[in-house]
Amino acid sequence: MGSMFTSVAQEKNYQAIISQVKNAIISGKLKVGDQLPPERELVRIFNVSRSSVREALKALEVQGIVQSYQGGGYFVVNSILCSIADSLSLFFMLEGCSLEELIQLRTSLELGSLSIIIQYRTDEEIAVLGTYMDKYVASTTSEERQMHDLNFHTALVELSRNPLYKYLLNAMHYIYTKNVALSNLVVEDKGAMDETIAMHVALYTAIRERNYDRASAELLRHFNFTKDDIQRQTEYFFTNSHEEPINHEKEIDEGASRTAEPKKESQII
Repeated sequence: MGSMFTSVAQEKNYQAIISQVKNAIISGKLKVGDQLPPERELVRIFNVSRSSVREALKALEVQGIVQSYQGGGYFVVNSILCSIADSLSLFFMLEGCSLEELIQLRTSLELGSLSIIIQYRTDEEIAVLGTYMDKYVASTTSEERQMHDLNFHTALVELSRNPLYKYLLNAMHYIYTKNVALSNLVVEDKGAMDETIAMHVALYTAIRERNYDRASAELLRHFNFTKDDIQRQTEYFFTNSHEEPINHEKEIDEGASRTAEPKKESQII
């Protein structure tokens, strides 16, 4: 296995070791479950100090790429989702992205999920979305409505069972849930909640009937905010950016769906 790595002595940087391990994974030379050579062997292969190897391995472990087992060495794992939670949310805030760009990302993510669900998911799995919809429609408070709205949209993405969609959903968790909550706030302020509820019901009905054209049209109509709406969301979002997103609790029918684990956060409109 050592032949996949080369000396990094001239670079004098533990990051070079990290890059080689990652490149070995990307190229398929290393797979989940494979064991890395012993620490002493890595020192010889990379021609660096033991401290450099340990620093690199620790960084890879923090990133969820390898895991150490006492007396057993380091193994390649796939725990990256745990380490990237909210990474896209941080990028969004640091990069100065706009709410309009966030809405465009949400739209693309959910449109892609719609296509997969309508083509490949069973009636029983689609019915799980209906349970979230029923709770959304029956909500009597703004907080309940936001919670069940987020549950519906989260389940929509997770039901695609596309691991890359799941990655994006986890990586943008904070801004995703907050955007849902603030979108609802704008709608409620406008007195347009009845129309929004009708959009959700129409969207779910189209999914249940496996009509992608109608479902995608309803989703696009749902995200078709006016410039004034987006401006108000932007003011809410950044004015209250220090606040935690509203928690939601997702109940999943394990017999009908294999969507991700229950969470607690806020809702999307």
